Parts: sequence; C-alpha cells; structure tokens
Amino acid sequence: MQVFSTIIPIFAVVILGWLARRRGFMPPEFLGPANQMVYYLAIPALIFRSISNASFHTQFNMTVLLITLSSATIAYFSAWLIGQLTRWPKGRVGAFIQCSAHGNHGYIGLPVAFYFMGESGLAKAGILAGFLMILQNVLSVLALQAWSVWRSSCSSA
Repeated sequence: MQVFSTIIPIFAVVILGWLARRRGFMPPEFLGPANQMVYYLAIPALIFRSISNASFHTQFNMTVLLITLSSATIAYFSAWLIGQLTRWPKGRVGAFIQCSAHGNHGYIGLPVAFYFMGESGLAKAGILAGFLMILQNVLSVLALQAWSVWRSSCSSA
C-alpha cells in the first residue's frame, strides 16, 4: 500500500501538468524552457544535494550497482537483438534501442526513491543514477552510431 501512496502523488503532479497544458495555463513556448530548466538544473541540483549530504560508504552498495548496470546492459542488448530481427530502417532501429533501454530515472525514479525511502533513499538512488547515466549514455551513443543511416551511407560511398 505504501507504494501506491508514493507513486500516486507523483503521477497526480504529472497529470495536473498535462491538464494545465491542455487547458492553456502553460503555453507551448513555456514547456521547452521549463523542461530544460528541470533537466539541466533541477535534477542535477537534487542529485548533488542528496549525495553531498550523504556518506558514500554507508549509501553505496556494490551489489545493487552491479545488478542495476547488468540489467541495463541486458536491456540494451535485448533491444539490439530485436533490432537485428526486424526489418526496420537503420535509423529507426538505433532510436528503438536507445528509447527501449534508456530509463527515466530523473523524472520518475528519483521522486519515487525520495518519497518511498526519504533522504537516504534519494542519496542511494542519486549515487546509482550517476553510474547508470554514464552507462546509458555510452550504450546509447554506440547503438545510435552502429545503426546510423549517415554512417551506412558514408561507408558505401
């Protein structure tokens, strides 16, 4: 039951934002800059604050990190395999791989960790997010490059 009392308020805020946009309270010109502010300033500040107030030795768990990074890697390679089996255009496969395995831990994962486990949970999730973001970005760049339409058209010329 605690999971629902944690997740429902987060999605209520998301739905409230959607309704506000649909009703015209937030014009389209506002959404891009607001999203950039959250993505480039608010989420990094939240992660930095949670990690700076925590003890790395007490909040870091190598087993959880390895399971998380292994799961993310398996998700990427599973999407890669699905991409191999489809007849989609190369550019679409790269985007599919990137979107299939690139998580939304900034907008959803960190709030859930905070509201479910408090400051300690946010610190643990923030530390984990740093490692996960690096892995996801590296694997995304590799997938997008490997399935790039531009790359294949250059190599055949």
